Amino acid sequence: MKTGARLPRGIRWLGLMALGGVSLAVQAEEKIVLLTSWYAQAEQGGYYQAQATGLYKKYGLDVEIRSGGPQVNGMQLLLSKRADVIIGYDLQLLEGIQRGFQAKAIAAPFQYDPQGLLTHADVTSLQG
Repeated sequence: MKTGARLPRGIRWLGLMALGGVSLAVQAEEKIVLLTSWYAQAEQGGYYQAQATGLYKKYGLDVEIRSGGPQVNGMQLLLSKRADVIIGYDLQLLEGIQRGFQAKAIAAPFQYDPQGLLTHADVTSLQG
């Protein structure tokens, strides 16, 4: 597994901002394409709020937010450089690294994974 690749400055700043903000301004505006994992939803509100209030611009970033969805392969768009940052899933990243993809996690915005498995009350087994 390769972990030594350097991230572009704008992506590092975006990661730091996702973790709680930064205190130093970036000198020149850098274009960043952020691809969400799904259509716009509440859990991604901070990204949209930062854009609406000019926080990205304040730190020298020109962030374009694109929505994911059921037919959008975020990892493929990241690897083809059509997105600079994606909101992905842990297993997606681990599988990509195992396959030799040059991808790196820069932030974990949730303390717990918001995904879950729901079943009807009468289900007692996941087998056939």
